[in-house]
Amino acid sequence: MTDKGLIGIVVYSLLFGISRFLCMTFDDVKQWCKKVFTTSSNTNIGFENSARLDKVISINVFDRYVTPNQPSNIISRHMKYVHPCYVLKDEVSFYCLTKSEAWFVEAPEGVEVWKRSCNTFHKPAQHENAVNVIRMPLQSLYRLTNEMDDIKAKLFFIEYFPRCGSTLLLQMFEETGECVTYSEPHYFNHFGRPEYSDEDVRLAAVMKIHCKPRKQPTTAFVFKAVLFGKTLSPAVRRLYPQAKFLYLYRNIVPHVTSYHKLRKLIIIERLDAAIRSIHPRVFWMLQKLVMSKLELPYTEKELNIAGKSDYPHGISTYYNVLKTHWVYLQRQQQDADAKTPSIKYEDLIKDPSKYITAVFRHYGLPLSLVPKAMRAMHKDSQRGSVLARTELKKRAEDSRLITEDMLAIADELGSEMGFEDALREFRLPYDISDS
Repeated sequence: MTDKGLIGIVVYSLLFGISRFLCMTFDDVKQWCKKVFTTSSNTNIGFENSARLDKVISINVFDRYVTPNQPSNIISRHMKYVHPCYVLKDEVSFYCLTKSEAWFVEAPEGVEVWKRSCNTFHKPAQHENAVNVIRMPLQSLYRLTNEMDDIKAKLFFIEYFPRCGSTLLLQMFEETGECVTYSEPHYFNHFGRPEYSDEDVRLAAVMKIHCKPRKQPTTAFVFKAVLFGKTLSPAVRRLYPQAKFLYLYRNIVPHVTSYHKLRKLIIIERLDAAIRSIHPRVFWMLQKLVMSKLELPYTEKELNIAGKSDYPHGISTYYNVLKTHWVYLQRQQQDADAKTPSIKYEDLIKDPSKYITAVFRHYGLPLSLVPKAMRAMHKDSQRGSVLARTELKKRAEDSRLITEDMLAIADELGSEMGFEDALREFRLPYDISDS
């Protein structure tokens, strides 16, 4: 994408925001007039008709992969009020929470957006298939979920840093035909989300909606979410002690080179890179800001080591990958009762039967499902997207990432975090094959 293309997206997003404001204001005024001038008793809003159903007119997302789900992405027109249990339909998926409301989107009949046939990722699938949006007060959501039975299916979480094979692993669960899989759902990957005093209540409600009963029997719900410093996993462990976690990683250098290709395809990453290119001081100021926002701890010594590189975009990729592994290890050392086993992508590819068996055994899934899961090995898990194998192969690797100087600085950075020989045959403890 050219810089002109990036500017065009920014301009279009601004125009969409203006259009949304005008359309939604008109719709709100229309509904207010209807309430004021209508004396019919059915205008009274109680729990039974507290969910508002709108028809989707248009959707615009600045970055389809990174931008969080939020009301400002959608222009809609009010249609009617429905019972909150409407959102329990298979075609309705949780969209987002605001300070006072819960939002959902509905796909056409028979379409479940979590399935790989819709999209590799959950948020783009929601935007591509949304025909209706449903919103209700949080109190209605809480009442609805309190009246639902406890989650009976198994709960699995895969944590990772992007471009380590997580989508392939998730696809293996879907191939079994018994698991519902969520690839980077909004609530678990929205790191900028404001925190509220009722956070546990919100999370419990969201989990019940994600894990609602379906027409088809479901053995497990599997969530894939990036592991940064700011994550909901501690709250999930507290509320759902039966939930099981797994950390996926790969060798550092191929991980970094693959992720760097991704950064050039993601709009927000491109915009971030453009701003950072203004001056090295701006670059590292933003690096610290982003790490603080994601609650990835850093030290001035680490920043000084990284600052030796004359290619800050490259060394920052190494820094982010290494720091995520460091966070994983810190959590294992802090919590003696809730170890999260690790699995290496290269091991999974080399001996899929052995490692899929180990994963299913860890999660308590029937080992008879392993042959079905193996079918995922013969499919491109990101087919149809800009991240598809064929698309990424078209893009040459950045040779600046593997120069002798770059690797030496990255190795020094890894050593500062406690990783010796991190750029060679990298291996984390707590391997799932040992458990």
